Amino acid sequence: MWDEGRDQGLHFFHVEAQHHSERKVAAFLRRHGVTFPNPILDESDFLLLDTGAPFGWGYDCRKLPKTYVIGVEGRVIWEGGFGYDEVLKKELAKVRYPGLFQQEVARGLAPAAKAFGAGKLGKALAEAERTQASLRDGEGAAADAQLIVRRAQEVERHLRAEAGAARQERRYAAALARLEEISARFAGHSLGEAAAAELKELARDAGVKRELQASRELDELFAPGAGDAAKLAEQLLAFARRNDGLHAAEEALFLAAGLE
Repeated sequence: MWDEGRDQGLHFFHVEAQHHSERKVAAFLRRHGVTFPNPILDESDFLLLDTGAPFGWGYDCRKLPKTYVIGVEGRVIWEGGFGYDEVLKKELAKVRYPGLFQQEVARGLAPAAKAFGAGKLGKALAEAERTQASLRDGEGAAADAQLIVRRAQEVERHLRAEAGAARQERRYAAALARLEEISARFAGHSLGEAAAAELKELARDAGVKRELQASRELDELFAPGAGDAAKLAEQLLAFARRNDGLHAAEEALFLAAGLE
């Protein structure tokens, strides 16, 4: 459901609430190919909005999994264990412009809003900026143009921050993926062009190429049928010794510790 709905505005969070360590959770997620966000309850700042207590307090979470579906209006519309697929599909059908957080815009801004909802943020941003330049602040459409511009810029800043953090931590596969995403989603806009130039420069770096090769080899260890946890832990330790000094080696050691 995550793969099907993420481009339609679905946000999916799996909160680990059984008090496992970050290493064990990371190893479990890697082995099972989980890609959506997974905050750990003991180490997160998930709070109940009404009481300020940690997430889970005040809710009957004694039986796991416990699922809450929050609708487009920001309210819990379903809770239980499984069987929420149809609820999600029905709610996602209400989302007109995914990611914009507004269902109606002025008629002249509909093309920009549709482009935004389709993930063509460069086109959406350029059209909204042109409209914004021709309007006075007091006009109703000006607020919608400003919203589209602001949301597109927020997306770009978020992706660029992730790329910067990944680059600093030598997680170059993630850094390149974020820059590639900016380049694609902001095609036709200066933001996309800047990301494409940075992507090209980073991909040429010899040290980055070495890290990327090691990262691919690490991914292969977690391919389906990788074997039991003990065998995988041994392979990760051997991988770390072969690639000493690389970030992938550090990650392998971290994951191996989670398999113990």
